[in-house]
Formats: sequence, structure tokens, C-alpha cells
Amino acid sequence: MLISIYPFVDYPYGVNFQIIRQPLLPLDNQKIFKNQFSTRIALRHVNIWSRQQNYYIIDGEESQAELSTRYGITDKLSFGFAISHISQGGGFFDSTVEGFHRMTGVTQGGRDNYPQNKMNVSYEPFGKYYGIIDNNPLKTYLRQYDTRTYPRDENSPPISLDEFTRSSFKDSILYQRPDLAYFDKTEIIALKSQDRNGSGNPRIFLEYEIPYKSFFDKIKIGFQYKFPIPNSFLISSPGYDRSIFFVFGKNLGNAWIFKLGYSHILFGETNYLSFNLPKRRNVLRNSLEYFWKPDLKLFFEYVITEAPFQNFGRLGKPTHQISFGYKYNFSDKELVMGIAEDIINFSTSPDIGIFISLESKF
Repeated sequence: MLISIYPFVDYPYGVNFQIIRQPLLPLDNQKIFKNQFSTRIALRHVNIWSRQQNYYIIDGEESQAELSTRYGITDKLSFGFAISHISQGGGFFDSTVEGFHRMTGVTQGGRDNYPQNKMNVSYEPFGKYYGIIDNNPLKTYLRQYDTRTYPRDENSPPISLDEFTRSSFKDSILYQRPDLAYFDKTEIIALKSQDRNGSGNPRIFLEYEIPYKSFFDKIKIGFQYKFPIPNSFLISSPGYDRSIFFVFGKNLGNAWIFKLGYSHILFGETNYLSFNLPKRRNVLRNSLEYFWKPDLKLFFEYVITEAPFQNFGRLGKPTHQISFGYKYNFSDKELVMGIAEDIINFSTSPDIGIFISLESKF
């Protein structure tokens, strides 16, 4: 009976203006029966900070409201769809995050060198080649301490394309990355300090609970499909993405439940500006839930995702995020509240996020 309550939270562990394409996570929603409907509204707000000298800076916040509806085709099989609206901007979390870092002794990672509550996202495709293009070894050494300023000023210029093409390393670099030859400027993306909003990517999904039980008390297989839509820059993501996922649940006794989810994602778009985006990504989703009271549950979740980029500095590393919170059931409704935080690699996922959702079955 306990295993029928899902511990996965409906939360995006990423934003498009940081990783271009969000991973499709394994799902395990509350059980619904044949001809039953379920509707959920979920609200999230995340703060993003990621920087690598001379290469990129990603600084901003995003809010998202998502409406999802599911229908029980049978007692084991359900179908659903989700639509969302997204708002991006400078936000309001910066002072809180920096204050928390000072209190706990955690490094700011360069946050305090930039204005609070301002959105700036910029990539330089030639950034990692600065060192071999420089003629002055001292300049190369000092570049690691650069603080990129926005908008650009004369004290912090990017390498120009003319300077790059005059380099003796040009041919070998363009042999490895021929796509860079088509750009006539180095700063190819610049999201300035202004708010923007638009529709997120709609998606459909199927979930099927396999009747066979063995070591696990619950086994589920599912499928997701995400659609691209045209809107403001990097609010939605390009390409038709799809995934297949599996979920294994185990009742540990004494009101504890463990779940392991795995998702294999196939992306429809891999050529985006000058970025090398992998065709596939894998997600591992671990969750632990404790039934504190019959209608109140505590949860902890750890999500690991393969790197969103190939050969792109710290953005070419796997993503690690944790979340924790509680779930409260009343009547045919469930309220979920929680907090998410990145760990290990602080470049490929939101720094901190808060979320709340309410689901009702009828």
C-alpha cells in the first residue's frame, strides 16, 4: 500500500538558458485508476549562477508555472500532457544566496563581483583558446583571474575574429571545430538585464506499471515526448526530444520507501550555434521517502545527469542536484513543497530552487 504513493517530485533540474535542452526525467506520478483524471499545478523559482573565466557567464533567475493532466486508460496505464509558462530575469535571490554563502563559509564563486538581480548570459567560443593565442605569458597567466564585465568595456575585450584568424593555431583549431569558422563575432549570445517570458515546451507522457514483481515491490516503464515551439530566445528549447524511462520501487519497512529511476533521452536537435550537444543523455534519479504520519511524508532526492555539453569546460561535466521537502495528503489532493540545491558541480544546474505543487484526482 505504501509503495503506491509516489516520491518523485515534479521539478525541472535545469533551465534552457543554462544548458539549452532540459533532460526528460523519469516520472512516477500518483496512481490513478481506469477513467480517472488527475490535474496538477506546479510553481517553481530557481536561481542560476555559473562562470568560467574567458569562456562563459550564466547569471539569472527563472520562474515557471506548469499545468499537467493525466487520464487512467486502465488501472496500470495512464496518459498525460503538460504545458507551462516561463518568466526569466534578474530575480530577487542574489542577496539571500550571497548572505547564506558568507554565513556558511562557502565561496561566492565570483558572484559578488557582479551586480545583484541582473540577468546576463554570454558565451565566447574562442575563450578556451585565449592562452595559446596570447603572445605574452604574463597575460595568459592573469586571464584566469579575469572578471568579465557586462556590457563589455575596453579593459575586458574578447578576442576578435581577426586576431583569431591571424593566429598560427587557427588551422588546427578549426580542424577540430569547423563550425566556429562561420561566426563573425566572438560573443555569440548576450541575454541582457531585461525580463522576458513565454510558453515552455509542451510534453506528453505514458506510464505503465508492470504487474510482475520480484525483488522490487514496484516496476514501471514510461515514455515522454517534448515538442519545440517558437518563442523568445532560450525560454523553450529546440528539437523534438523523447525518452524512455524505468522506475523501481522498494518498501524498506518502518515507513521508508526507496525508488530508483533511470531515463534515456534522445534529443532531436544537436547543432545549436557553435555548441557540441550530445545526441543522448542518461539520468539517474534516486529518492527516499519517509512516512512521518499517514498523511504527511518527508522526501529526499538525488539526481545525476550526464553532461549537457561536449568539451565545453565546466559545462561539459555531469550535473548533480539534491532536493528535499514534504508532501501532505488531504481528501483526493496532495500538496508538495520543497527546496533543490546543486552539489559537486556548480555549473550545470540551478544554484538553488523552491517549488510548490497541488494535485487533485477526480
